[in-house]
Amino acid sequence: MQFLSVIPPVLVKVLDNINWVVVTIAGACMALPMIYWVLMIIPQKKYPEARVNHRFIVVTCARNERNVIGHLIDSIRAQNYPRELLDILVVAHNCKDDTAEVARKAGADYVLELNDPDPKHGRKGYALQLAFREILDNHPEYEGIMVMDADNLMNVDFVKEMNKAFDAGVKVGTGYRNSKNYDDNCIAGSNGMTFLRDCRANGHGRTRLHSTVPLAGTGFFIRREIAADMGGWNAFNLVEDFEYTLQLIDKKHRVQYVPKAEFFDEQPHGLKYSLVRQTRLGKGVFQLLWRYGPKMLFRFFTRFWLAYIDMFLYLLYPFVALLATFWFPAYYIFKGVLAFMAVDPTTCMNVFGRTNIFEINDLYGIGPVSMFKDGLYVMASDIDPVEKFIWNLTGNHTGWFYVLWSIGYQIIVYVIGLITIQNIVLLIVENKRVNYTKWYRALTMIILYPWYNLLVAVALAIGILTPKLTWRPTIHDRAMSLSDITGKSVKSATAAESTEIKTE
Repeated sequence: MQFLSVIPPVLVKVLDNINWVVVTIAGACMALPMIYWVLMIIPQKKYPEARVNHRFIVVTCARNERNVIGHLIDSIRAQNYPRELLDILVVAHNCKDDTAEVARKAGADYVLELNDPDPKHGRKGYALQLAFREILDNHPEYEGIMVMDADNLMNVDFVKEMNKAFDAGVKVGTGYRNSKNYDDNCIAGSNGMTFLRDCRANGHGRTRLHSTVPLAGTGFFIRREIAADMGGWNAFNLVEDFEYTLQLIDKKHRVQYVPKAEFFDEQPHGLKYSLVRQTRLGKGVFQLLWRYGPKMLFRFFTRFWLAYIDMFLYLLYPFVALLATFWFPAYYIFKGVLAFMAVDPTTCMNVFGRTNIFEINDLYGIGPVSMFKDGLYVMASDIDPVEKFIWNLTGNHTGWFYVLWSIGYQIIVYVIGLITIQNIVLLIVENKRVNYTKWYRALTMIILYPWYNLLVAVALAIGILTPKLTWRPTIHDRAMSLSDITGKSVKSATAAESTEIKTE
C-alpha cells in the first residue's frame, strides 16, 4: 500500500484529464465514419447514361510486373467501350525483368521505360509524373486519364461506368475496389475487407455528403483540365495517392465515388508483408499531417467545406493508432494497479487516514466503486447484468473487476463487436460482389478481421516511430484473368503495335 501513498492525487487527476482528451480525439476521428456507415441505407449514387463517349488513356506504372501486366491489358481490351477511344500507356519503372516487352506484346499503345538510379526516385509518384507530363505535353487528344495498378483487372463495364460519371461532370472519380483473392487466407480476406469498407461505406457516404473520397492509388480517373491545373503529378510521399487527394481539395477539386465501376485488386496474403505495408502508410500519413493538417483545418474554418475537416481527421488516424497502442494500455493498466492496491479497505484507511471510502475513490478515480459490503469494495452490479457477470467471474475481486471491465469489456463491445457487426452487414449487402467460394472462409474473416485490425494499429504506430522508412515495390504473383474471377469467358486482347519511349 506504500505505492498509493507516494502518488499525488493531483497526478492521477491530470492523467485522467489527458485520457479524456485522448478519448475525445479518437471519438472525433470515428464520428464521421460512423455517420457514413449509417448512410449505407441511402441508395448509391446513379449516374445517367452518357450522351458522349469520351476518349481516355489508361496509365499503369509497373516494376517487375511481367506476371500480371498482360492480364490487366487483356481486361482493358475486353471493355464494353469503343476500342478507338481507349488507349494504354505503361511506365516500366526501373524494371529488372521484361515487363516492358510483355506490355508491348500484350497490346499497350505506349511504353515508357524509366530507368532512374536515384533511390529517392524509386517511388510510384515519379513514374506517374513522367506519364502525366507525356500525356499533357504530347497527347491533346485524350480527355481523361485513368490510373490502374499493374495487378488490377477491370470488370467489363468499368470504363463505361466511369464515362457516365465523366459525362455527368465529375472531375475526379474513383471506382469500386474488389479483390482477386479473398479466398487465399484470412490475411488476404481482411485486406480485401478493408477496401470493401472504404468503398461501400466511406466512399459512398463521403460522396453523398459532398465530401471527398481519398484516392487509393488505383482505379480512378481525372479530367485532363484538372490534371493540367494540378501541374501534372507532383505527389511523392510514401502515400502519394493520399497526398494528391489533399492537393486536389486544396484547389477545390473533389473526388467522387463511382459504385458501378468495379475493378479487382490483388491483396497481400502474408502477415509480415501486410503489416510492413501498414508501417509505410502510418509513416506517410503522419508526415502529411504536419505538412497539410494545419492547412486543412484552416481551410475548413474559412471555406466551410466538409472535405477539409474530413481529411484533417483522416490525417489523425495514425496518431490515434499510436495513442491506442501505447497510451490506452499504459493508462488502464496503471488504473488497474491502483484498483488492486485499494482492495483492502483497512489498509487504505491506515494509509490515507480516512474512514470514508468514497473520498479515496474521488481522489484517485479508481473506477466505478459505489458500495461497501462485507469488507470489500463492490459495484452497484444489480443495475448492469454484464457488470454483475464480470464481478462474479472475477471472484468478487475489485482489482480484477476493474481491469476486465475497463479494458476487456469495452474493447470487446465497442471495438471488436462493432466492427464485427459492420462486417456482417457489409457482406450481406455486398454478397453478390464478394467472390468467396466457401462460406466458412467468410466466417473466419469476419471473426479474425477486428483482431487483425488491432495489429494494423500497432503497425501504424511503429511506422510513425521508425526514423527512416524506405519505399519498396509491391510484389504481385497472382496471374489471374478476369475469367478466373467472374467465371465468365472474356474476349482476349489483340496485340497492337506499341510506341516505345525510353527515359534515362
